[in-house]
Amino acid sequence: MFTSINAIEGIDAEEAIAAIGDEDIYTEVVKVYYEDGETKLKEIEKALKDTEYQLYTVYVHGLKSASKSIGAFELAEKFKALEMAGKSFEFDYITENNDAVIEEYKKLLSALGNIFGSQAAADDGEDMQKKFDDYTKELDRALNLKNAAKAGEIVEKMQNEGFTDFVFSSLEEIMDEAEAGNFDDATDLLDDLKMAGEFSSLW
Repeated sequence: MFTSINAIEGIDAEEAIAAIGDEDIYTEVVKVYYEDGETKLKEIEKALKDTEYQLYTVYVHGLKSASKSIGAFELAEKFKALEMAGKSFEFDYITENNDAVIEEYKKLLSALGNIFGSQAAADDGEDMQKKFDDYTKELDRALNLKNAAKAGEIVEKMQNEGFTDFVFSSLEEIMDEAEAGNFDDATDLLDDLKMAGEFSSLW
């Protein structure tokens, strides 16, 4: 992940790591920088809209420090210039330069999103796969015990997860068979659902 971060234009990860002293800590710092981005953008936008320049100055000061900590030194200097303008009441400078600096910040967040956003999606996928596997094992056990009530409880839990409509319709068919006492047919349908999960995403 360090190599991907260091490849982003405007970031000198090696120098930042030299200051922090640990690659894993640096990566976590960059991740937090990315995750906080949307909130920071909203804060700055609101401060400017409300002409709260003192608050705006505090926000850009924070982004100056945060940008420096991840190795975005040029961007940090631009935030510093906005901070100094706020402290010296040079509001025209802020009006003329804020948008360009924020666009550069957004571009950096977008590049970081290609790294951390895809990682988050992968982590979510692994979590959903585990949930699917756990639920279907429980459901298989309930069907083997011919316990339609227990199977219904498990299906209800699965319906509260972020699975696809295909999963939900398959679960309904399974429960129709189970409630009719056709547990072998319900088990066959469950096997079909588990097999489908091996070849396509079900969430």
